[in-house]
Amino acid sequence: GLQQGLRQGLQQGVQQGLQQGVQQGLRQGIRQGICEAVEALLSLRFGDEGVKTVMPMISHIQDCDRLRAVKNAIKTVKDISELKAIIGN
Repeated sequence: GLQQGLRQGLQQGVQQGLQQGVQQGLRQGIRQGICEAVEALLSLRFGDEGVKTVMPMISHIQDCDRLRAVKNAIKTVKDISELKAIIGN
């Protein structure tokens, strides 16, 4: 009765905790990968100055979709100030 209920509750709690940990780890890994791509694109497009100027702004963005939008914008913006304006929004 009670022992079985406690065991089942504990099992569910552990399972849920593991699942949340895996999901959080995946999100962090995806975010890190996008950030590395952004840094590489900045370096190619704008050199070290672009990396030094923009990466600190990027490090505060947690949303992967927003990071992808920034990554895609790097390819089309005219200059760093245009990119900063996009990041700022």
